[in-house]
Amino acid sequence: MSFRRSALLMVAASALAACSNASTAPRAPASIAASSADNSGVTTAAANRVRLEIPLSGTSSFARAKGKARWTMQGANRELEVEIENVATGTHVNFFVGGVQYGATQTVDAVRAARIDLSTQRGQVVPGNVKALPVQVMTTAGVLVAGGSF
Repeated sequence: MSFRRSALLMVAASALAACSNASTAPRAPASIAASSADNSGVTTAAANRVRLEIPLSGTSSFARAKGKARWTMQGANRELEVEIENVATGTHVNFFVGGVQYGATQTVDAVRAARIDLSTQRGQVVPGNVKALPVQVMTTAGVLVAGGSF
């Protein structure tokens, strides 16, 4: 289940529970009420959590490819997840943010997908700020598979 669906289900359940109480107006839980989101996909919460998520679109060479990139920061901890799908099994790909390669070369698996999942909590390198940076997934031969921009 996607993050957005989970969040929507949590809000809906909270609203239903609040309506069943004696109060006339539903109230969201404090963790949801303290959050805000804008149209750029940025979400901030009371604990200084920032999350950016973008779609990745395939190129003419990989027209069916698609994916997403997600960058999260909470305090000093950062995470970067980039995934693609609908790419031929066995294709070797690299993941770039702002022209810098992150993670090791990945091989597209049997379900035609590849991903990286990096976290500073695991001692891995994650960019400190990705706002307005391009995300590119490229073959090891340098052919662009999919891309987008934070």
